[in-house]
This record gives sequence, C-alpha cells and structure tokens, in this order.
Amino acid sequence: MSQSRLAAFFTSLSFFVIVALIAGVVVGALAQGADAPWLTGSLGVVESLGQVWLNALRMTVIPLVFSLLVTGIVSIADAAATGRIAVRSLMVFGVLLVGATVYAILAGMGLLAIWPIDPEAGRGLLAGVTPDSLATVGEAARTDGLR
Repeated sequence: MSQSRLAAFFTSLSFFVIVALIAGVVVGALAQGADAPWLTGSLGVVESLGQVWLNALRMTVIPLVFSLLVTGIVSIADAAATGRIAVRSLMVFGVLLVGATVYAILAGMGLLAIWPIDPEAGRGLLAGVTPDSLATVGEAARTDGLR
C-alpha cells in the first residue's frame, strides 16, 4: 500500500468504526470480569441506551425497506414487467421470511441439543414467574419500547 492510501485508511470512518468495535469488546470483557459496584449501577443506563438505539434501528429499517421496494416497483414503466417484478419481489420476500423462520427454529433446537437446559433450573425459572410479569411482557410486546 502506498503512503497516501495508508494514511487515507487510518483516517477513514471504517477504520474508526473497527477500532471502536474492538475497544467496546475489550472494555466489555474487562467490565464483566470486574466486580465494581459503580460499574453495576452504570450498566442499567448503558443497557437502556442500547435498547433505545436498537428499537430506533428497528423502527427505521422496516419502513425503509418497504419504501425501497415500492419505489423500485413504481419506477418501472412497463406495466407487465411491473406485475412480474412485484410478484417476484413478494415471492422472494415470502421465501426469505419462511427461510429465516425455519432457520431460527432449527438453530434454536440445535443449540438446545448442544447446551440443554437443566430441567431443575427450568422449573426454578418458571416458579419465579408471576402473573404480573406475564402482563408486563405482554404490554412490552405491544409497545415500541420508546415510552
């Protein structure tokens, strides 16, 4: 690599994203091993900020993908081609959705076969579930997480 390309790489946004990712993994690993009470208190703040960020991403990605599909289909002039592309797009979307669902089920079953849940621990977890917690989970499923 020439000197200018090397300098351009070290000042690029991609380089900073990779460095931040590595730094986050290192700090997370160190924080997990540390037993500091101030760290435990700040974990809730960081976790809620991360959850807000993930919910914001979810809320923007789905409308963007939908609008991209609609814009792409509408921009085609030929009506017959538009119909064929629309049907093909919906079929690909459906196949990918079913494929992702099947993969998630099979991966979950495979992971449970590799690392089975201890029946005693499972009963202990279920014993701690109260009707109030079930209502809370149901309410959380109906909201977008940004109350």
